[in-house]
Amino acid sequence: MPESKSLSPDSEKIKGAVCREYDINEEDLLISKRRMTNEPRNTAIYLMRYLMGSKLEEIGREFGMNNYS
Repeated sequence: MPESKSLSPDSEKIKGAVCREYDINEEDLLISKRRMTNEPRNTAIYLMRYLMGSKLEEIGREFGMNNYS
């Protein structure tokens, strides 16, 4: 479906929707600590990958990750 990428929401809309749903600030999406699950962050990453078809490298840059594999 070539037009699906043009119809998908951008990363800012996805982050905003996740923040509203989980009632958090956008800065909370950037928090990454060992042995601690950040469900809103994981949800946003999943949606960006699924809806936008973004590559892991692009998503990693968006969330300030050094290792995005």
